[in-house]
Amino acid sequence: MRTSLSSSYDMGTTADEQRKFVTAWENGSLEDIVFSDYRRNEGRRRLQDIMEVIDNALTEIDRCESTDASSLYLETLKTVALFSKWAKVLEASALLYKM
Repeated sequence: MRTSLSSSYDMGTTADEQRKFVTAWENGSLEDIVFSDYRRNEGRRRLQDIMEVIDNALTEIDRCESTDASSLYLETLKTVALFSKWAKVLEASALLYKM
């Protein structure tokens, strides 16, 4: 889960940056490209928060009974989903704020 989230985030960030570059290249406005935007700064911090939730769950799952492990896993999935949704909302609002 951790690796998948990180890989997906990195791929999305790279695709977004390449899309910006191609658009700027086609329009001839290369001076306006910003690569250190929300995804590289605040978005990366949000991803680190999600990774911390996963790491805490992995630590806790080693200490709990097998009957509690499934509920811990489910709660972790719910928390990661919630954090991911909030990160998308914050990213979208950051894009709107730029406009």
